[in-house]
Amino acid sequence: MKGLVSGFSIYFQGIRFWLKDGKCLRLSLIPIAINIILFSWGLVEGFRRIPTLLQQALLVPDIWYEFILIYLLSIVSALAFVWVLVFIMTSIATIILIPFFDPLTARVLVAQGIKLPELKGVGATIKYFSKNLVTSLRKVVFMLFFGVLLFFLALIPVVGVLAGVMGMFLITTDLMDFSFDHFGMSFNDRKQLIKRNFFTILGFSLAVGLTAAIPVINMFMLPASVAASAVLVAELLKVSHPIERNPS
Repeated sequence: MKGLVSGFSIYFQGIRFWLKDGKCLRLSLIPIAINIILFSWGLVEGFRRIPTLLQQALLVPDIWYEFILIYLLSIVSALAFVWVLVFIMTSIATIILIPFFDPLTARVLVAQGIKLPELKGVGATIKYFSKNLVTSLRKVVFMLFFGVLLFFLALIPVVGVLAGVMGMFLITTDLMDFSFDHFGMSFNDRKQLIKRNFFTILGFSLAVGLTAAIPVINMFMLPASVAASAVLVAELLKVSHPIERNPS
């Protein structure tokens, strides 16, 4: 329970930092514009198809209380569907916006007192980017697989809620990858860190899901969530293993 609360509060701590830091806001302008375009298209297409999908997934009511039950299930399923839609749109956006989120997370990590590893020489730079490229490709395959799975699970009443929570958790780990890349962490190292701090990350992901479910606001929240995830990573890395602190 403590981990859930901690993760939830860290998210809003990160949002506050993002709102107050002028450089973070400037680095977020282009990602926000691209995200608005993607989310607008996704929401229009999603809500255009939701009634048909729900009609196919839910039974036709015969008794009066079945109308109430199906109405409630429709609301829950629609919300879960929106979460999964956010998951898919965010997965696409994070791939497109990699060049913008790399300096954004670097800014946040340094501001949190973390000294980032320095790349010395061309060889070290090539090794760094090639390692992160392999990790990113593995992550893309992983996210696409679960994206398709969660999409179909979201159409099932009740189960769709769990699919939405799973989607938000995966989005959080995806956002954290931008910070992990600065340290050249392997895919297995990332999995171990996430496993050790599961409940903290779950609490953070619930906060991500909360903002993702708010219409219009969710279009602006991706860069803010990336910045907040960098705050989360900084906190987890300070506890998990020693990292050289930035004296500034």
